[in-house]
Amino acid sequence: MQWFKKSLIRRIGTIVIGFIFVAFAVYGIISLQILSDFFEANSKEALSQDAQQIATEIDKFIEKNVVIVEQMKTNQDYQAITEALNTRAEKRQHPLFNVITQELQAIKASDPNISLAYLGITKSNDLISSTPEFDPKPDYDLNKRLWYIETLKSRGVTVTSPYIDLVTEKMVVSITTPILKNNNVIGAMGIDLQVTDISKLMSTYKVGENGYTLLINKDGSIFYHPDDLKVFAAGGANPFAYLDPYINEITSGNSGVIEYQLANNAKYIAYVPTQSSNWIVATVIPRSEVLAPLNQFIFGLIFISLVLLLMIALFIKRMTRLISEPIVTISDAVETFSQGDQEINLPDALYSRADELGILSRGLKMMSHRIIHYIEEVQTNNEALNQEIDKRQVVQAQLEMILELLSGTDEGIFILNDGFFCIYQNGAFSRIIGIPETEIPVLNLAEKGILINQPLIDSLEMNPIWSGEIEYA
Repeated sequence: MQWFKKSLIRRIGTIVIGFIFVAFAVYGIISLQILSDFFEANSKEALSQDAQQIATEIDKFIEKNVVIVEQMKTNQDYQAITEALNTRAEKRQHPLFNVITQELQAIKASDPNISLAYLGITKSNDLISSTPEFDPKPDYDLNKRLWYIETLKSRGVTVTSPYIDLVTEKMVVSITTPILKNNNVIGAMGIDLQVTDISKLMSTYKVGENGYTLLINKDGSIFYHPDDLKVFAAGGANPFAYLDPYINEITSGNSGVIEYQLANNAKYIAYVPTQSSNWIVATVIPRSEVLAPLNQFIFGLIFISLVLLLMIALFIKRMTRLISEPIVTISDAVETFSQGDQEINLPDALYSRADELGILSRGLKMMSHRIIHYIEEVQTNNEALNQEIDKRQVVQAQLEMILELLSGTDEGIFILNDGFFCIYQNGAFSRIIGIPETEIPVLNLAEKGILINQPLIDSLEMNPIWSGEIEYA
């Protein structure tokens, strides 16, 4: 035990060896975490890029159809019939009805993705579409239709949320624009895109081996999922409730990547808002797929860690033998010196070494000589200082006795400095000049003409030693 206590290097070596065993266990965990973070970061970046690419493709798909709606907006026939019709009965008798239905049919036929082209008329609460034989039911209310409501809110080209179209009875998304007169909405026009067509487009995008893509509405509802195309049905249970804690973040309008747990299976979801609609593209991938390459590194990491541990342990053992003995010798010598030895004496082999221990040994020896020399000087100076203090104490005692005697005389006694200010005066002096003792130290006797006159000042300038009598009235 003494062998252990008297050698710092041995203690350090023992602690380090023990620490290394623990450190490498921690190192393994941290290494795995670092690699995990590395794969996660790369996968998140790739996932975000996939989402961004899909969002761009959707924007192109939507913008192509937005152009069609913008062109519809320039058709004066739509404006004219919207202003003219006041009731549903007038619709089929209007001379523009057949022209408009043909134009709407041509728009529908121009793109296979368009399921319906139509014109909504506010005053007559009616609808003209590319299906000319369709007439709304008597209880039809244009102001309650989702596409019309959203068009009124935006007052511009709008991509609506999914809804069931009354004409085709299919789930659609509308691209609409209002018809304005004097800044008032008198109707709206637009085209419908079937959700199934958008779903087919979405299904072409792949995310890894087991990943998938979501399309989410601005309100947080799921617009597209590859495994369930009917999750939008009214009254249906929400199978995506696990996304609820993140919906505010996903629909914030920003892009990002989040991690969530699904049946104890972590997954990552990257989300990117589209520019042309109220949809958010989300790409999802299981965390297990992201970390699959990590398993290839585990066995190699364990092997390298064990080899490094062994090498470091051997290195510490070797360094302990090389350094421990000289340091123990030096520490023993320093301890002896601190207990009163005259100087630090070390083996000549240590003084002759060219490394740090040799420098330390020579420095300690020189230091011990200087300390001894300084101690001797301090002792000599202390003796002289004590003698001087004794002398000054005697003089001070005598001076205090003299001043005590002078203070009781009837003769005025005072001492001036070279500025003619009193540095001592007795009570008789204060009574003679008629000034309280407390005020005398701040008086310049020469300036006040008290005892000191100009002839005396001139005499002192010629000869600092003066004796004589001064009369003071």
